[in-house]
Amino acid sequence: MIFDILSKYSSVISDYQVIKYRFFKTSYEVILKITIKDDSILFVRDYLFTDGKRKYSFHWQNPDEDCIYRWDNVPHHQKTNTFPFHKHIGKTEIVKNSEVMNLEEVLLFIENHI
Repeated sequence: MIFDILSKYSSVISDYQVIKYRFFKTSYEVILKITIKDDSILFVRDYLFTDGKRKYSFHWQNPDEDCIYRWDNVPHHQKTNTFPFHKHIGKTEIVKNSEVMNLEEVLLFIENHI
């Protein structure tokens, strides 16, 4: 499935590296480094645990390693309306509300913004 998503967005992806890819019956662990055609990089960490809880971070940065966007569900921004889901925007990483994200939604967002 993940490779289908990467293939679907090959128009914006110039390269990708699978750092960790493990699927089990009811859980998974995926860590990727995706180079976008504009030389920005998307770091993906996505975990689904056996108890059904999910932890993710999609960190998109420019070639200078400044944050463009990062979507995650680390429970540290309790004042967001979508807690624990939030996004960080720009080099100063302004925190805003965000819905639950997945790799396909992030790649679609990137496709629409480059």
